Amino acid sequence: MAGDTGLTRNRLTHPKPVAARAMSFFSMLAMAATHGMGVALMPLLLIRGELARGELVVACPRPLGDERAYYLITPETSAGNPVLERFRGWVLQEAADASRF
Repeated sequence: MAGDTGLTRNRLTHPKPVAARAMSFFSMLAMAATHGMGVALMPLLLIRGELARGELVVACPRPLGDERAYYLITPETSAGNPVLERFRGWVLQEAADASRF
């Protein structure tokens, strides 16, 4: 079941179910990034421990403007990479689709 944190299966409720799913999502992102699976965009306060232990590093140390925005930043050497371009297109399409809701 998508987004199921085990609460539903055990007939339990969470006072803020969306927050529980978001926290679980961020935990999975942090774990994936820690294991070298890519870059994660997430609030720093959720990865303080990983940063302190040197398991993760901040990819861009300066604020990127609006805190309610996402940025895809890649090295110039990656320009024209077809996989990256496909990913970029997918992200833009998902954002466009989500803005309709």
